[in-house]
Amino acid sequence: MHDDFSSWATRSVRGARELASCRTRGIGARITRAIAWWPRGLFRSFAAFFFVLPPAVAAGQVQPQPAAQAPHAAMPLVYDQPLWLDERPFGSEFYGVEDYLLLPVLAAQHAVPLSSDELARSLRSMWVDADRELAAGTIEGWPAPPDMQRMVVEALNIGFLLDHYEDRALGVTVLDSYPGPDRREELLLFHDPYVGRFASLMLTPTGQGPFPAIVALPGHDRGPREFCVEFHCSGLLEAGYAVIVLQLRADESASLEHRVASHLLREGFSLAGLHVYEALLLWRYLRSLSTIDGTRIGLMGHSGGAIIANLAVHAVDAFQLLVTDTTAMFTEDMSGGLLCATSPELYPLHPQISELDSGWCPAHLFEYGFPEGQAAVLAVLDRYLKTEEASEPTSP
Repeated sequence: MHDDFSSWATRSVRGARELASCRTRGIGARITRAIAWWPRGLFRSFAAFFFVLPPAVAAGQVQPQPAAQAPHAAMPLVYDQPLWLDERPFGSEFYGVEDYLLLPVLAAQHAVPLSSDELARSLRSMWVDADRELAAGTIEGWPAPPDMQRMVVEALNIGFLLDHYEDRALGVTVLDSYPGPDRREELLLFHDPYVGRFASLMLTPTGQGPFPAIVALPGHDRGPREFCVEFHCSGLLEAGYAVIVLQLRADESASLEHRVASHLLREGFSLAGLHVYEALLLWRYLRSLSTIDGTRIGLMGHSGGAIIANLAVHAVDAFQLLVTDTTAMFTEDMSGGLLCATSPELYPLHPQISELDSGWCPAHLFEYGFPEGQAAVLAVLDRYLKTEEASEPTSP
């Protein structure tokens, strides 16, 4: 099944590099080089994205709505950042992907480059070991949370992102806001120096706060609004929880995710690691709001988002609770193409990560899709986020 991976990885890496460098080239160079390695229809979609959304912003043309001011002045959140014209973070699966492709350039000193053949051999070795009746490539024992944190952070290569992350400016812009009778909905656009632009949907109950909160990570090819409909965010709001749902980029379980994931793996990074970092940035944002109880923030993930959430509670000591419905071996693929968490570095740790006992917070594993119902989910949330079992986290 994986015999053709090497040539596919080579084409993907070259194509990704062409996209990452397209800002410095003319139109002719973009078309000539990118079409040579990527499917023509896919490139046309990317080209349309880059040409429709130029980076220049004319003064006064964009009037973002004001965001609520953070009470903690020491946290460098920069509000109402300048925008690209016509920002539509939910309007295209290609939104913000270029920012991921540029990471190996921005963090070159932390890169661990591999050739396409080296990456292919590493992936094949992982897949072969996983198919054995008795796998030999996994670690033994049950490390304590600090040891698991070190190993997961190293496997994801996100130590440089976590180091002094609260000292880096985080741009926040409210793209849209709707004050309803029972909630306030905000479409937020964040900007980080390393991972670039990413969006989230924030839902806050009306009434007297501060409220406990949930950072939610959707499954593959699911946006924040789809997550809220499928898993009844209205019920969470009625129960007194604020919810912020991350818009995962390059997460459609198809060629785009494979190309971004393989490009990052070849440079020694991980798309899953960048998603973990984004979840942490949402936690940081929630902690800055006077309407949120920063000591009672849980993490909830479904499907592919659950795998990211499982990694997050091992990589950072931040959340008070993990609610998840999936575990992974990190060997999963799509007919030979890579998913965001496919990783030879994570595979040896999958038994410990899947048990969820070596993370920094309590964890509850539901059946896939939470068929137990929202009442069961709320019972777990209430136990850890509305009682004395919730405790003050420490920063990563």
